[in-house]
Amino acid sequence: AGQEIFMNKETIPQYESLEIPPGYQSYIKDIGPLACDRYALTMTYAAWKLGFVEEIVTTSNAFCRSYLNNGDTYKDTSTDEIRPVKVPYLINAGLGLVAEWYAGWEWKDRDLRYLAGQYITDASGRRLRLFPDEFLHWLSKQKLTLDIKAIPEGDLIFPQEPSMQFTGLWWQQMMVEASTLSLISSSTNL
Repeated sequence: AGQEIFMNKETIPQYESLEIPPGYQSYIKDIGPLACDRYALTMTYAAWKLGFVEEIVTTSNAFCRSYLNNGDTYKDTSTDEIRPVKVPYLINAGLGLVAEWYAGWEWKDRDLRYLAGQYITDASGRRLRLFPDEFLHWLSKQKLTLDIKAIPEGDLIFPQEPSMQFTGLWWQQMMVEASTLSLISSSTNL
């Protein structure tokens, strides 16, 4: 029924009622916190071991400048060179993906099993587990508790202006930072 709507160009579809294609499932919510980088995990472990995991901070994301080229050029009068136009702003996008990822942010058994299998080699050549069971058990009970504010989807964002602000446990901010930036930048820069 959904495909028939598009065949009749005279009828305006009721987009809200269009069926989701069979088999479509969003994968973003299933990625979980393991999408963070290893640095965030090892720093969280160090903070847990030293008893600093309850520290609350506020941080923000901002972009420095955009090198997007929309195909336009200009002639640099000082050198007579043709140069690409550098866009001085971006349109904020990707917040839906970020919100979906945050909603599914929980440690699954498969994540903890993977982390339990991570090893390092010490100076004498012995293999040591990177994350002990006690830390993984603590991690398994953690929920994402950040307070997140963002410039609305579709609004312009400018260099050096915060586009998102995070308040909460610093280790959670580290855990979400890289993936959040990836989701936002891939959506914003397209």
